[in-house]
Amino acid sequence: VRTRITKDQLDYGRKLGLEWVYYLAYGNVPHQFRTMHPDYRYVDQLGYSATVLYPDDPKCREWTEAFYRDVIATYGTDHIYVDSPFVESPGATDPEQSFQLKLSAAKQMCEVFKAIDPQAVWGSDSWDFGALPQVWSDERISRYYADLPRDMMLVYDTAGLENPFYKRTGYFKQTPWAFGILHSFQ
Repeated sequence: VRTRITKDQLDYGRKLGLEWVYYLAYGNVPHQFRTMHPDYRYVDQLGYSATVLYPDDPKCREWTEAFYRDVIATYGTDHIYVDSPFVESPGATDPEQSFQLKLSAAKQMCEVFKAIDPQAVWGSDSWDFGALPQVWSDERISRYYADLPRDMMLVYDTAGLENPFYKRTGYFKQTPWAFGILHSFQ
């Protein structure tokens, strides 16, 4: 019933000319998955009670790609996908290791999107930069954008007025971006 209602809502919106943005978190799996597969490697230091497969593990890519394919087959797509790898959570105690985990997840995610949807646009956001300043130094932010396929990226500067990362990053190193105005917390 829930699937049918969701499909009806998406189809109706598309008939009106709306495009839908899917939030697809790379490597996220249900908590029960960890119980069923204790032998897989999982990311540590996560908030929000998340369970995330280690991004470099081939099983992470396999399971994530299968999930993405199923979502698209079930609901169609408007080719816009949003994710900031385990946002607001470091994933590791060492800031450089945390950065490497997030970068690896973003790279893998972009590769999967390109494989299953050649028109894919990946929407990242700046929120994690402000939430984890110990991870996101100016140098790491520059490395992040240098290592990712900007031809498929769109950055959302979540709190462009309060915390203008577009200024701090030199307009996201010429990556297409959108200005956000955050007007309410919760």
